[in-house]
Amino acid sequence: FATAPEDKALIVALHHPIYSFDDHHSGSPAMANVLDQAINDSRRVPNMVLTGHVHNYQRIERQIAGKSPTPFIVSGAGGYYHLHGMTADTGHVDHDLGAKLMAHDQYHHSYVTLTVTKDEISGVMTPIAETGSSKYKHDAVPDAFSYPAGVVKLKEGVTGNL
Repeated sequence: FATAPEDKALIVALHHPIYSFDDHHSGSPAMANVLDQAINDSRRVPNMVLTGHVHNYQRIERQIAGKSPTPFIVSGAGGYYHLHGMTADTGHVDHDLGAKLMAHDQYHHSYVTLTVTKDEISGVMTPIAETGSSKYKHDAVPDAFSYPAGVVKLKEGVTGNL
């Protein structure tokens, strides 16, 4: 993180999610520790964390540093037949972790498209309309989002703790 260019957004991609409100895996404390160390050693905070592993879509926010929260995107609904359910609904806050579930879709396969400029990371989760009979009868609703792309650093004397 320390050598990442400061004129570009820092987007971190991991397989296992730091946070997840699914009913199969949940978040990974081991990955949280790795990310904590990288943040604390470099003082640089990612603008976004992208993960998979869990077979659904989730957008979770957590305030780490700066004025805007850091988004943690779980995008694992790309094709595996058994989509994972959720243990929480949109708006839920895990007060122990400080993570807030902003959006999710456990019923549809989907993909996420990102657009990154010098000022902004914007994106949309696009659900795939299932054909034939579906186990779940829920509307497919896209999730659009936007976050700042500028450099984010921990203040002196502050330690990150995911």
